[in-house]
Amino acid sequence: MYSLIHKHKRLVALLVGLASFSFFLWLFFQGGVKEFFSSSSCVAKVNSECISLRDYRRELMRYSRFLEDKNLEQSVKKTVLESLIVQELLYQKAKEQGLLASPMEVKEVISSDPSFQENGTFNLQKYKDTLLKVGMEPYEYEEYIKRLLSIQKLLRLISNAVYMTPVEEEINIKVHSTLLSGRLYLITPQTVRIDYKPSEEEILNYYKQHQEEFKSEPTKVIRVWRVKDKKVAQSIYEDLKSGKEVQGFEELQLPKDSQRLSQNLLGEVQKLSQKGQFTFTREGEDYVIIKLEDVKEGTQDFQEVKQKVAERLFQEKLKDLLKQKAEEYTKQLKASKEIDLRFLSFSKASISQISSILRLKDKDVVELIFSKEKVFGPYEMLNGYGVIVVENREQSIPKDRDAIIKEVLSLKSESVIDRYIDYLRKNSKISINKELLGIE
Repeated sequence: MYSLIHKHKRLVALLVGLASFSFFLWLFFQGGVKEFFSSSSCVAKVNSECISLRDYRRELMRYSRFLEDKNLEQSVKKTVLESLIVQELLYQKAKEQGLLASPMEVKEVISSDPSFQENGTFNLQKYKDTLLKVGMEPYEYEEYIKRLLSIQKLLRLISNAVYMTPVEEEINIKVHSTLLSGRLYLITPQTVRIDYKPSEEEILNYYKQHQEEFKSEPTKVIRVWRVKDKKVAQSIYEDLKSGKEVQGFEELQLPKDSQRLSQNLLGEVQKLSQKGQFTFTREGEDYVIIKLEDVKEGTQDFQEVKQKVAERLFQEKLKDLLKQKAEEYTKQLKASKEIDLRFLSFSKASISQISSILRLKDKDVVELIFSKEKVFGPYEMLNGYGVIVVENREQSIPKDRDAIIKEVLSLKSESVIDRYIDYLRKNSKISINKELLGIE
């Protein structure tokens, strides 16, 4: 049961895996890491504990390539914030339960990280130098590792407390070992004729109501400084870092002016995902500083997307009509009436095989296995709906009972952790600085 539940359960982004320091080095080579790690402003407070803007930006950098897609930007920001809130909740609970990682445990993780080793052995000077490159003190990084290890201890404690009763084991074994035989009726566009063409008014109204879905590629406004003197370039870079206005730039709008930049510089621009970011590179004899001055959203013209809107309206109407027809067929089959619809015969199919075609919910699985009814559905599928008529049920002998129980126990453990996190959230005081984050 839990394996099927897991396929549909809410996913919570827990970034508690122990990343090697190569991640921080990656941030460093992206440029501007010291600035990203410099702010102590709170993006959120969890039971009066601050989640700093620095920590938020560090996590956000992992998803920088997704931030280029404006449709995903808000979602990514919220996911990263949720991750940090969950981490803080779990860390507070780990402290409360006396599960803090010891200095020896932190030391063991750091000393085994290849980023700090020479010839396979931990090198203290390399450790300090590497941290210095990204503007971090050893105590900051060690605190970061301590937090992650402590959270892992708490999650391990919860997981180890999860068990399954004999009744649960038998139910789950039955789910994995029941084989069904019968007929599968497919209600798809090929089986239902639809005479529908959206009107001009419908198309226009849909376009106006869903303009967010018809955005054109955003225009990036960038400023480019090209100088041959390295000291002058460094001076420009430092002035930009301190927030000063620097003259002598060329302003370009991308993608319109893309041909005026080399592929190398266009690649540098792609790294800039947030307004105000800048990068420093060298091209030939020139030192080049590029700043992302602004990002302007665009919307596709109605005439450009008119056909696309019409097709979408048709598909939405098609889905509604298919569902209506599927419900009619289900009623007729339950009333033991013959229907004029093609079907597929299946024999000794497992629940997982049926789930690969139909989108079954938890209650659907229970009904298919334990109900005495014969007609089930309609169930959603990729391009329509399906109705099942069960003619026979039989039990197979599971090949690896222990493996099934182990998998289900793991999924049950994840479900318990999710519920535990929900409990912590409901019983904690959490405030979010949406204005600072720029999220809705």
